[in-house]
Amino acid sequence: IPAVLLAAIAVPTIATIFDLARVPRNALQITVTGHQWWWEARYGPQPGKGVANEVVTANEIHIPTGIPVYVTLESNDVIHSFWVPRLAGKQDLEPGRITHLTIEAPNAGTYYGQCAEFCGISHANMRLRVIAQSPADFQAWAQEQAQPAAQPPPDVLAIMDRVGCAGCHTIAGVKGASGVPYLGIVGPNLSHFADRTTFAGAILDRTDANLADWLRDPQHVKPGNDMNIAPNGQPGRSVLTEDEINALVQYLDGLK
Repeated sequence: IPAVLLAAIAVPTIATIFDLARVPRNALQITVTGHQWWWEARYGPQPGKGVANEVVTANEIHIPTGIPVYVTLESNDVIHSFWVPRLAGKQDLEPGRITHLTIEAPNAGTYYGQCAEFCGISHANMRLRVIAQSPADFQAWAQEQAQPAAQPPPDVLAIMDRVGCAGCHTIAGVKGASGVPYLGIVGPNLSHFADRTTFAGAILDRTDANLADWLRDPQHVKPGNDMNIAPNGQPGRSVLTEDEINALVQYLDGLK
């Protein structure tokens, strides 16, 4: 009897495991990477799905409605858990291991998510949003995201070079005064930052006031994050002046 019960449990379980690993027919494919404490979403070129060129964004994952989305999940550091309750159950992301999840949104709208596995001091500050759009709107969004970023004015570029933005962030098409491209991967891709409604792991609305507060002291806003522009690398107020903060906010507002 125990063997029969075990078989009765094992057969559907194994079948379900294989079903979860199978890419659904006509699915859009996205790779989501968990970082402490933000989400990176990468869309490889999929012309038949509305993505002609690679798109990389953060914390706000755009998907078309009515189409299965096969999400490959990876972790860059510790164990995280991808959870968007209205779309699917939880799925862990483990360092050195790839997992998968299929989601599908029947209706346009914003679906809220959260890391569901304790992952450090700012675990509660690791949120995300899945933004479901009509297939036509999704394709238009993907086309916009694949374009080069707006170029910073020389004075703003000088500020960015001085505090080392290129070491952490990608801004597509932008090069520092020395000619080094902005291709950092430590922090979120900022190429189309102003198209997002939130930032800092989707915990803050993208307003000028919130951006300025973040640039003044990112460690105070979100403890433990990798952005530290304080003197001597110590936690505290950044090296930026108020005029420099305002100039950076204005530039970030133009990254659409």
